[in-house]
Amino acid sequence: FEDCSRLVDVNFEDGKGVLYFGHSSGYIPYFEGCPIRKLYIGRTIVHRSNPAFDDLSNTLEIKIGPYVKSLDDYLLKGASKISSLRIPASVTYLGKGAFDRCVSLKSVIFEDGTNTLEYTCGYGSIKPGGFATYDMFGDSPLNYVYIGRNFKESKSCNDPGSVFADSPITKIDISDSVTELVELVYLDKLQEINIPSSVVKILGMGFYGCDNLSRIVCNSTTPPVFEYDSGFSNSIFANATLYVPNGCVKAYEGAKVWNNFFDIQELSLSGINDVSNDGQENQTNAF
Repeated sequence: FEDCSRLVDVNFEDGKGVLYFGHSSGYIPYFEGCPIRKLYIGRTIVHRSNPAFDDLSNTLEIKIGPYVKSLDDYLLKGASKISSLRIPASVTYLGKGAFDRCVSLKSVIFEDGTNTLEYTCGYGSIKPGGFATYDMFGDSPLNYVYIGRNFKESKSCNDPGSVFADSPITKIDISDSVTELVELVYLDKLQEINIPSSVVKILGMGFYGCDNLSRIVCNSTTPPVFEYDSGFSNSIFANATLYVPNGCVKAYEGAKVWNNFFDIQELSLSGINDVSNDGQENQTNAF
């Protein structure tokens, strides 16, 4: 479709088969010169040495269908106007650089699912200051993420990268479908995290580098285990409050990593803590 200069709407219909973009001489994208504004991906796309898309900088909408199993390396590279994405439960693999240069992406929803989502980091995007980042969303100004299933790092991932590291995320929602929580490291804008009772293990370095966390709510009566002992930065143990279910303070005081917190408190039965009306008796606070 080279130089189809009026091609603005591309729809790959839903299907269970894989659509392969083969190899041709030269590094020529299949949609080179196409100002795509609307893109629907209804099945898995695998491109070899030639990328499927040349320039997604004009694209205003990208939707991914319920049969897509993987987002190949650099598939959505350069989709600079996309601000939100929804990744369906069918997707079980994220290739390196799949979201490279998605510089407006602020919200990502990984839908609830039982399949583990495997990821490969390592595209080497250059950050201001001249250093490279190998994080999956290293170019994106993410501020909201919904985690609906387990993640795991691919065995082929040789570069030091994470999924959400170094993003300006302020809010994360975690589904009850998650049993092993992907590491959420170096999120210096994150102030609160709520860990559902389904989580039994926290992977990687946990929440290390989330230096502004002030409130950690862990809803499990059995403290989740950490893959490594460096689950939080040392300052968090001193400055943040850990909230746990009623009657579970001693369990957390005796659990690895959790026992480093200075301030461990029980959650109230209502789930609301320290509510105050600031002396305004005539006003009602509703929750």
